Amino acid sequence: MKKQYLFAFLFLTLAITAVSSVFASDLRPGREQIRLDLEARWAEADARREALRAEIEAKRASSTAKRIEFQQDIARRKVAYVTRVMLATIERLEKILARIESRIDKVQARGGETTESKKFAADAKVNLSAVRAKVGTFASIDLSSDKAAENFERIRVAAAEAREIIRTIHENLMMAVRSLRSVEVEADSPGDAE
Repeated sequence: MKKQYLFAFLFLTLAITAVSSVFASDLRPGREQIRLDLEARWAEADARREALRAEIEAKRASSTAKRIEFQQDIARRKVAYVTRVMLATIERLEKILARIESRIDKVQARGGETTESKKFAADAKVNLSAVRAKVGTFASIDLSSDKAAENFERIRVAAAEAREIIRTIHENLMMAVRSLRSVEVEADSPGDAE
Protein backbone atom coordinates (compact mmCIF):
# COMPACT_ATOMS: atom_id res chain seq x y z
CA MET A 1 0.00 0.00 0.00
CA LYS A 2 2.73 2.31 0.71
CA LYS A 3 4.07 1.57 -2.74
CA GLN A 4 0.74 2.50 -4.26
CA TYR A 5 0.72 5.78 -2.44
CA LEU A 6 4.27 6.38 -3.43
CA PHE A 7 3.55 5.65 -7.11
CA ALA A 8 0.40 7.72 -6.98
CA PHE A 9 2.30 10.53 -5.37
CA LEU A 10 5.09 10.33 -7.95
CA PHE A 11 2.56 10.12 -10.77
CA LEU A 12 0.68 13.17 -9.48
CA THR A 13 3.92 15.07 -9.06
CA LEU A 14 4.94 14.20 -12.58
CA ALA A 15 1.52 15.16 -13.91
CA ILE A 16 1.54 18.47 -12.03
CA THR A 17 5.02 19.23 -13.27
CA ALA A 18 4.03 18.48 -16.83
CA VAL A 19 0.86 20.52 -16.57
CA SER A 20 2.63 23.41 -14.86
CA SER A 21 5.34 23.46 -17.53
CA VAL A 22 2.63 23.52 -20.21
CA PHE A 23 0.85 26.37 -18.40
CA ALA A 24 4.15 28.08 -17.77
CA SER A 25 5.00 27.91 -21.44
CA ASP A 26 1.56 29.35 -22.17
CA LEU A 27 2.07 32.11 -19.59
CA ARG A 28 5.54 33.03 -20.78
CA PRO A 29 4.36 34.37 -24.12
CA GLY A 30 1.67 36.32 -22.24
CA ARG A 31 4.27 37.82 -19.92
CA GLU A 32 6.55 38.36 -22.84
CA GLN A 33 3.71 40.07 -24.69
CA ILE A 34 2.94 42.28 -21.68
CA ARG A 35 6.62 43.22 -21.40
CA LEU A 36 6.74 44.06 -25.11
CA ASP A 37 3.55 46.12 -24.79
CA LEU A 38 5.03 48.02 -21.85
CA GLU A 39 8.24 48.69 -23.75
CA ALA A 40 6.22 49.90 -26.73
CA ARG A 41 4.24 52.25 -24.47
CA TRP A 42 7.45 53.53 -22.88
CA ALA A 43 8.97 54.14 -26.30
CA GLU A 44 5.80 55.94 -27.38
CA ALA A 45 5.84 58.05 -24.20
CA ASP A 46 9.52 58.85 -24.78
CA ALA A 47 8.76 59.90 -28.34
CA ARG A 48 5.93 62.16 -27.15
CA ARG A 49 8.19 63.59 -24.44
CA GLU A 50 10.93 64.33 -27.00
CA ALA A 51 8.40 65.95 -29.35
CA LEU A 52 7.17 68.10 -26.47
CA ARG A 53 10.74 69.09 -25.59
CA ALA A 54 11.42 70.01 -29.19
CA GLU A 55 8.24 72.10 -29.29
CA ILE A 56 9.18 73.87 -26.06
CA GLU A 57 12.67 74.59 -27.39
CA ALA A 58 11.17 75.99 -30.60
CA LYS A 59 8.85 78.24 -28.59
CA ARG A 60 11.73 79.34 -26.40
CA ALA A 61 13.87 80.16 -29.42
CA SER A 62 10.96 82.01 -31.01
CA SER A 63 10.29 84.03 -27.87
CA THR A 64 14.00 84.80 -27.51
CA ALA A 65 14.12 86.02 -31.10
CA LYS A 66 11.02 88.16 -30.51
CA ARG A 67 12.53 89.58 -27.31
CA ILE A 68 15.79 90.43 -29.08
CA GLU A 69 13.90 92.04 -31.96
CA PHE A 70 11.80 94.04 -29.48
CA GLN A 71 14.91 95.24 -27.63
CA GLN A 72 16.62 96.21 -30.88
CA ASP A 73 13.50 98.11 -31.91
CA ILE A 74 13.54 100.00 -28.62
CA ALA A 75 17.22 100.82 -29.15
CA ARG A 76 16.52 102.04 -32.71
CA ARG A 77 13.69 104.26 -31.45
CA LYS A 78 15.96 105.65 -28.73
CA VAL A 79 18.66 106.42 -31.30
CA ALA A 80 16.11 108.15 -33.54
CA TYR A 81 14.80 110.22 -30.61
CA VAL A 82 18.24 111.23 -29.36
CA THR A 83 19.33 112.05 -32.91
CA ARG A 84 16.28 114.25 -33.39
CA VAL A 85 16.94 116.05 -30.10
CA MET A 86 20.63 116.57 -30.87
CA LEU A 87 19.90 117.87 -34.36
CA ALA A 88 17.41 120.34 -32.91
CA THR A 89 20.04 121.44 -30.39
CA ILE A 90 22.61 121.86 -33.16
CA GLU A 91 20.16 123.96 -35.19
CA ARG A 92 19.48 126.19 -32.18
CA LEU A 93 23.22 126.61 -31.61
CA GLU A 94 23.72 127.48 -35.29
CA LYS A 95 21.04 130.18 -35.01
CA ILE A 96 22.72 131.53 -31.89
CA LEU A 97 26.07 131.49 -33.68
CA ALA A 98 24.57 133.43 -36.59
CA ARG A 99 23.26 136.07 -34.19
CA ILE A 100 26.65 136.25 -32.43
CA GLU A 101 28.43 136.66 -35.77
CA SER A 102 25.99 139.42 -36.67
CA ARG A 103 26.77 141.10 -33.37
CA ILE A 104 30.52 140.70 -34.00
CA ASP A 105 30.11 142.39 -37.40
CA LYS A 106 28.21 145.28 -35.80
CA VAL A 107 30.82 145.75 -33.08
CA GLN A 108 33.60 145.55 -35.64
CA ALA A 109 31.81 148.13 -37.82
CA ARG A 110 31.77 150.49 -34.83
CA GLY A 111 35.49 149.97 -34.43
CA GLY A 112 35.58 147.48 -31.56
CA GLU A 113 38.17 144.74 -31.05
CA THR A 114 36.54 141.42 -31.98
CA THR A 115 39.46 139.04 -32.58
CA GLU A 116 38.81 137.05 -29.41
CA SER A 117 35.09 136.79 -30.16
CA LYS A 118 35.85 135.75 -33.74
CA LYS A 119 38.20 133.05 -32.46
CA PHE A 120 35.53 131.62 -30.16
CA ALA A 121 32.94 131.81 -32.96
CA ALA A 122 35.31 130.02 -35.36
CA ASP A 123 35.94 127.32 -32.74
CA ALA A 124 32.20 126.93 -32.31
CA LYS A 125 31.77 126.55 -36.11
CA VAL A 126 34.43 123.84 -36.24
CA ASN A 127 32.81 122.05 -33.33
CA LEU A 128 29.38 122.36 -34.97
CA SER A 129 30.62 120.58 -38.09
CA ALA A 130 32.28 117.93 -35.88
CA VAL A 131 29.11 117.33 -33.87
CA ARG A 132 27.04 117.10 -37.07
CA ALA A 133 29.38 114.37 -38.30
CA LYS A 134 29.23 112.65 -34.91
CA VAL A 135 25.43 112.74 -34.89
CA GLY A 136 25.44 111.34 -38.43
CA THR A 137 27.52 108.37 -37.29
CA PHE A 138 25.39 108.11 -34.16
CA ALA A 139 22.24 107.81 -36.26
CA SER A 140 23.75 104.89 -38.17
CA ILE A 141 25.09 103.05 -35.12
CA ASP A 142 25.13 99.23 -35.31
CA LEU A 143 22.48 97.76 -33.01
CA SER A 144 22.67 94.15 -34.17
CA SER A 145 23.86 92.69 -30.87
CA ASP A 146 21.64 90.13 -29.19
CA LYS A 147 22.22 91.74 -25.82
CA ALA A 148 20.30 94.91 -25.07
CA ALA A 149 22.95 96.08 -22.61
CA GLU A 150 25.58 96.13 -25.36
CA ASN A 151 23.30 98.08 -27.70
CA PHE A 152 22.40 100.65 -25.04
CA GLU A 153 26.05 100.98 -24.01
CA ARG A 154 26.97 101.81 -27.62
CA ILE A 155 24.21 104.40 -27.67
CA ARG A 156 25.36 105.87 -24.35
CA VAL A 157 28.98 106.15 -25.47
CA ALA A 158 28.14 107.75 -28.82
CA ALA A 159 25.65 110.15 -27.23
CA ALA A 160 28.15 111.13 -24.54
CA GLU A 161 30.75 112.01 -27.17
CA ALA A 162 28.29 114.18 -29.06
CA ARG A 163 27.05 115.75 -25.82
CA GLU A 164 30.62 116.74 -24.86
CA ILE A 165 31.12 118.44 -28.22
CA ILE A 166 27.82 120.29 -27.77
CA ARG A 167 28.97 121.47 -24.34
CA THR A 168 32.21 122.71 -25.88
CA ILE A 169 30.22 124.62 -28.52
CA HIS A 170 28.08 126.15 -25.77
CA GLU A 171 31.18 127.22 -23.84
CA ASN A 172 32.71 128.75 -26.99
CA LEU A 173 29.52 130.68 -27.67
CA MET A 174 29.37 131.91 -24.06
CA MET A 175 32.99 133.06 -24.24
CA ALA A 176 32.31 134.85 -27.55
CA VAL A 177 29.35 136.67 -26.00
CA ARG A 178 31.36 137.58 -22.88
CA SER A 179 34.23 138.99 -24.93
CA LEU A 180 31.74 140.93 -27.05
CA ARG A 181 30.06 142.38 -23.95
CA SER A 182 33.38 143.55 -22.58
CA VAL A 183 34.20 145.14 -25.95
CA GLU A 184 30.75 146.77 -26.12
CA VAL A 185 31.07 148.07 -22.56
CA GLU A 186 34.49 149.52 -23.37
CA ALA A 187 33.15 151.06 -26.58
CA ASP A 188 30.12 152.54 -24.77
CA SER A 189 32.02 153.84 -21.73
CA PRO A 190 31.86 157.64 -21.19
CA GLY A 191 35.66 157.98 -21.06
CA ASP A 192 35.93 157.04 -24.72
CA ALA A 193 33.38 159.62 -25.80
CA GLU A 194 35.44 162.60 -24.55
